[in-house]
Amino acid sequence: MIDVQLHGDKELIIRLNKMDDQTLRAAEGVVTRSSGELVDYVKTRHLTGGTSGTRLVVRTGHLRRTTHEKPTRREGASVKGGIKFDAKYAPVHVGPRGQKTVIRPKRGKYLTFPVERSGAAGKPTRWVSVKQVTVPARVHPEDIRQWLLPRLKHNLKTALGEAL
Repeated sequence: MIDVQLHGDKELIIRLNKMDDQTLRAAEGVVTRSSGELVDYVKTRHLTGGTSGTRLVVRTGHLRRTTHEKPTRREGASVKGGIKFDAKYAPVHVGPRGQKTVIRPKRGKYLTFPVERSGAAGKPTRWVSVKQVTVPARVHPEDIRQWLLPRLKHNLKTALGEAL
């Protein structure tokens, strides 16, 4: 889960703290739309393509398929939504810069990976065995917040202006 909070924009924060039911509904719509845009951004920018410092190569597509919007909900005078990563192994790949996870075999002495594939079925032809691997996180919450906050602020100001 990635938590986003608004700081510094005093006018917007004051308006958010004084929300009536109509304004809350408008904010709820913004959060729902923003959550959908956020999921699209993460899937396109971080979970598609080749491996880099902020991108994962797609092997099965499971992490991307299990990345969804969190349901939008009201809690008192606040509206919550966002993104969730349902894959069991998501915490290995989603985390702050510098986070590294060491993976060791559960049974046996080695982890074994296919390194070459050939033929129409893409069957592995060469394998490598290692005692452990260190996997850096490549989807960084700080990058996601940096992308989302300006859009969320703009959309909230627009919606609140229309609701008031």
